[in-house]
Amino acid sequence: MKHPGRLLIYWDYELQRGADVSPSGKHDWGVEDYRQTEKLLKLLDQYQVKTTFAVVGFAALDGDLPYHAPVQIREMTQRGHEVASHTWMHDWVPGLTHMQLLETLRKSKEQLEEVTGKPVISFAPPWNAPRTFLKKTSIGLYDWRRNGRPYTDIPKLCKALRETGYRTARISYEPLHHMLLRRLTGKTVKQPTRAEWVEGILCLKVSSGGFAADSMAIIQHAAQFGRNAVIYGHPNTCLLYTSDAADDLLCVDLGGRRII
Repeated sequence: MKHPGRLLIYWDYELQRGADVSPSGKHDWGVEDYRQTEKLLKLLDQYQVKTTFAVVGFAALDGDLPYHAPVQIREMTQRGHEVASHTWMHDWVPGLTHMQLLETLRKSKEQLEEVTGKPVISFAPPWNAPRTFLKKTSIGLYDWRRNGRPYTDIPKLCKALRETGYRTARISYEPLHHMLLRRLTGKTVKQPTRAEWVEGILCLKVSSGGFAADSMAIIQHAAQFGRNAVIYGHPNTCLLYTSDAADDLLCVDLGGRRII
């Protein structure tokens, strides 16, 4: 019997802290992240869809927008969504030492659990980094290019996650043959994936970002062949429809189940 496909959607919820440390320079989307999340929560309710919000722990502190929104974070869990950690301050994980990594993981987890009243067992790293995973022939050039030799690769991240009480993680890496193909053709290989265990952590490899045509093709492929489609986006950049056009964006039948 073929297993049904699974669609896992992550929303990276960063408010102004993420906008402050964008690689393209400081931006001003903190309030927009909040506003679009309000719309998104209603839309997900409408279609009875549950997703994961990867939340910067700093955003869960008491305080005001654009940096803090603990009430909205609590609402995510009240509506049945998972809240995952996205580090404490939208940290660059490859540049953290082991002790620094443990600190941001613990601090974020504890603050999110205090606000939501729910266990936080999942982690999604900012910028989907680290991407260095030598066992999978992924050399993670992005990790090296930004700060020189990285302290943390994917196995080291997973060890720290296990040490701090997490169980699952969203990861991203590019095997060497995919990197060579991308450099030769200019096309990134995007495909459904299977869950994998790394250092005792159940890892879900990113399939694609956003809900453009390439992501929709991956979702359909996952439905057909019983694989995982792991899609992530940012609330402040999402096009949220309130008409019947939402069917085209958010409704895909995976193995007979209306997942999204």
